Amino acid sequence: MFFTSLSLARAQSILYNRFDVLNHQSNTDLDSNRIAFSRSIQYQQDDAGDYFSVLAIYSHSSYNSEFAQGFNDGYLWQGRGFNQSFSFGIQGRAGNFEYTLAPVINYNQNRSYDLRSNYGSNALYQNRFTRSIDYVMQYGNESNLEFYLGQSEIAYSIRNIRTSLSTQNTIWGPGIFNQGLMSNNANGFPYLQIGSEKPWQTRAGKIEIQWVFGTTKESDYLNNDPSDDYAVFNGFVFGYQPSFFPGLSVSLQRSYQQLNKDRENALDYFSLFTDFLRTSQTNSEGTVTESADQMVSFGLDWRSKNDDFKVYLEWIRGDFASDIMDLLAQPEHNGGFIWGFAKKIKLQNEGSIRFVFENANLAVWETARLRSSGSLYQHGKVTKGYTNNGQVLGAAIGPGSSFHSINIAYTKGKRTINFEYFRTRYNDDIFYLTLFDQIGNYQDIQHYVGIHWKDQIGMLEYQVGGAIGMRDDYLFTPDDFRINLHPQMILRYHIGGN
Repeated sequence: MFFTSLSLARAQSILYNRFDVLNHQSNTDLDSNRIAFSRSIQYQQDDAGDYFSVLAIYSHSSYNSEFAQGFNDGYLWQGRGFNQSFSFGIQGRAGNFEYTLAPVINYNQNRSYDLRSNYGSNALYQNRFTRSIDYVMQYGNESNLEFYLGQSEIAYSIRNIRTSLSTQNTIWGPGIFNQGLMSNNANGFPYLQIGSEKPWQTRAGKIEIQWVFGTTKESDYLNNDPSDDYAVFNGFVFGYQPSFFPGLSVSLQRSYQQLNKDRENALDYFSLFTDFLRTSQTNSEGTVTESADQMVSFGLDWRSKNDDFKVYLEWIRGDFASDIMDLLAQPEHNGGFIWGFAKKIKLQNEGSIRFVFENANLAVWETARLRSSGSLYQHGKVTKGYTNNGQVLGAAIGPGSSFHSINIAYTKGKRTINFEYFRTRYNDDIFYLTLFDQIGNYQDIQHYVGIHWKDQIGMLEYQVGGAIGMRDDYLFTPDDFRINLHPQMILRYHIGGN
């Protein structure tokens, strides 16, 4: 048999949660296997040859005392009450094929909490302060048990071209806590991916290209219209590391969505590479319809090898510009930015301290005072917006929000102590454009403070900790102060290997 001819090797890791992504994205060394595109599934190096492995048994347990709280957690949605995610599976390589099967089973107690349902006209379980987006705050009023294919794929590589069918999460760009176009904040969706297996080496530097083609879906809580449930998703990632500027990475990311019902012919599948301005969004009569939704971002990432330092910036733009002059005159219109840095300090006791800072601002209210504009991730025709199953595909803070974070981690051997502070101000767009005149200067803001301990006993890797989310003027209710307790426990039991 094929499997019995191979030794049972220890599987590589899968990026399941935000701590995995933090460790992966804050790496201060250049990764020879990627520039701007990261897969959640991590395989053994090519020189390991063919192998078959059983994935670590993965468990993520969490609790929220007051309201839903969680981000960059892939297929797990962390509602109020107890939440549990469980994953297992296999991984391997056979010749030019690589495969991973890692299904996910999730349970959510899904206790009810205050959604400010008396405000606005959105569907019951939707965010009350957004429009033209499927932005779920609670998945119904009963506990949920869900099964997903999870972080799974089958891939074939030849001559450094990799083709895969997958439902895994991917991460685009340099961001650590927030990524403008693609993160592991929402469920993965089924897609075909074609691109470089590893960056191509040229005289001018390294080049990475990825194309993603798939289908995103609406949640069950936006509307009762089945005709807008699915959208065609096209994505393109270009990464470049110039040979004349050591440590620098440049990236360009673009996505294009269109509801299935709005497609006119098969050429719509390739509009990602042809339609760039609003004038391209016309029907057969020449009328501008804007039936498609596009997002674009530009990223810079510089790493200093000697100083174990990384600094990065990502600029994001939604919607189509009217023309080139419009783009040059107001690049911030329907736009946002993410920037930050990571610094690793090696200690004499063979331990290290890692310091990470990130700032993100996705508010568009300034130019929206002068011209019509929705927030980032919203769209008038692609009614579910830039989401999959009710969660934002890009930056987890969501439309119109701003974010500051500090993360300090001490590591020695397999032990890590992690301290974090997040400040999130929610939806400045709705506040400045609508609510300020109604309620005064009461912005919905949260301070989130947590500490987590990670260690390993034998084959069991564990992480335990908790956080307190202190939220003032909750959902724009003046002087409504709430405290959410958010303990978590993450377990991985490794099977096989050392």
